[in-house]
Amino acid sequence: FSLQDAASFFIAWEVMSFGGAVMILGERLDKGIDRSVFLMLCLLEVGAVVILLGLIAFSYAAGGISFSQFASSAHNLPNALQFFIGLLFFIGFGAKLGILPFYEWFPGAYGGGSGATGAMFSGVILNAAFFAISRVFLTWLTPSIATFTLAIFVCIIAVISAILAILYAFQQSDWRRLLSLSSAENASIAVLLVGTAFLFKEEGLLKLATLAAVVAYLH
Repeated sequence: FSLQDAASFFIAWEVMSFGGAVMILGERLDKGIDRSVFLMLCLLEVGAVVILLGLIAFSYAAGGISFSQFASSAHNLPNALQFFIGLLFFIGFGAKLGILPFYEWFPGAYGGGSGATGAMFSGVILNAAFFAISRVFLTWLTPSIATFTLAIFVCIIAVISAILAILYAFQQSDWRRLLSLSSAENASIAVLLVGTAFLFKEEGLLKLATLAAVVAYLH
């Protein structure tokens, strides 16, 4: 949450992913759990590779790996590059948030661990991913036609993801699996609000943008 450069952030991000796997396997180890944790790591590593590409692209364009440089140099980036970088971060952080189609790892991982592990996942790991994606859209990217289009795309995917996640949750008999998909639905709504805040910011409606951002963080 507090790291301020791309290199240390990415290392911490990977440690968090593998730490979650260790937590689950440390509580219970059998063939079914192995498969669930393997699926989780596969999907999270897909997200990690995409995040790495986004960090590299932003670092190259900003001329440094400091997040303060990202924020100060974003307005100098071509619109197409901002769209591409924003899309990379949306996919990468969305993998950990359970945005469509990445919520597939949620039921197996949450269901394989204890309630304490599920609380750690929902209360810390998902919040870290949400904080990161909100920082990308509300601090790093600057308003333009390209990023406006990206924000609309993010809102559409977030709505679809929230609906599918909660419908999938209704089919679960294990309460931990149900709550995991409820977390994915909540995360999707929060991401929708971040996209909405960016759209309001784009239109110069700063009070509405602030309201949407506050509601997203509270959610």
